[in-house]
Amino acid sequence: MILRRKQSIGTLAGKYYRLSIEDGDKKESNSITNQRELVTAFLQKHPEIKAVDEYVDM
Repeated sequence: MILRRKQSIGTLAGKYYRLSIEDGDKKESNSITNQRELVTAFLQKHPEIKAVDEYVDM
């Protein structure tokens, strides 16, 4: 019998961005772009967190 240790998958997360009222009805606003950059930088510092999806509230 072969036993394999299951590796932990860590923490799964969804990336969520919210459109600011000041952005009006722009499809891809500056605030969404800035939020995406901040989240990307955060995830690079925390490899134990795996982003599985991205959500944008428009």
